[in-house]
This record gives sequence, C-alpha cells and structure tokens, in this order.
Amino acid sequence: MNRIAAIILITVLALSSCQKDPRVTAINEIVFGTYYNNCGGNCFHIYRIDNSKLQKDTSIQFFGSYRDFVFSPDQTLTSAQYNSVVHLIDDLPDDMLNVVTKTYGCPDCFDQGGIYLSITRNGANTRYLFDPTGAPDEPATYKAYREKLVAAIAQLP
Repeated sequence: MNRIAAIILITVLALSSCQKDPRVTAINEIVFGTYYNNCGGNCFHIYRIDNSKLQKDTSIQFFGSYRDFVFSPDQTLTSAQYNSVVHLIDDLPDDMLNVVTKTYGCPDCFDQGGIYLSITRNGANTRYLFDPTGAPDEPATYKAYREKLVAAIAQLP
C-alpha cells in the first residue's frame, strides 16, 4: 500500500512540475525596440516576442507615435536569438502590467533616441516610451528592465 501511495505521489509531483507559469502564458506578446527620429534612415528597430518566436519588423523606417504604430513582422529570427531574449517575458516587473500608457523622461527630445515597449496580456495592451538617459520619476524596477531591453536589442540584428 505504501508503495502505491509513493508512486502516486511521485507521479503527481512530476506532472505538476511540468505546468507552465501562468504569468508567462498570460502575456501574449512584448513588442520592444529603439527609435531615432532625426537620422538618415532605418531609424526604428522593433521586435516582437511571444511564447514561441521572436520576430522583427523592418517595414517602418521612422517611429511617429505609439498610437499609429502597428507591428507587421517580416522576419522570424532564429531560435538562438529567441532564447537570448525570452527572459524579457519572465523579467517583466509585475507593476508594469497595471498601466495603460506612460512616458518616462523626454524620449528623443534632444536626439538621444527612445525606447518603445508594448505589453499585451490577456488582450489588454500597455505601452511605455522611455528616455534612454533615464528620468527622475522612473521606478528602479523599470530602469533595470529598460536596461535589459537595451542589452537585448544590442545583440539582435
């Protein structure tokens, strides 16, 4: 009898350890990138990651407004590139999911560029624009995440 109980317990533990983190599956996608509006071309580097792939949109050369932007993937990147940035889903600070739209600092006001972030979770969209030089009102957790975004973008084509 104890042997059967032990087998059942081991089976239950093995099966429960294979479940996906509900937070990860709740995040449909993250669109992220950098933009520079005063440059000679190819000024918007934008990517979308979800729970299975990493894509790039090269169709837009200039970032006008988050209200006008629609991600249109034209490249699916490699699984190695996906694996190098998939941590962005897990690393997303929970409190970033509670805002609709927020801008920190003055992105691209003095040709320093800007960082775009859009999070879609359960069909709801949250958007951020970050000044890459930081902002006094930017929470420390957001700054740390912004820095991870910049590092991830730097290693992508």
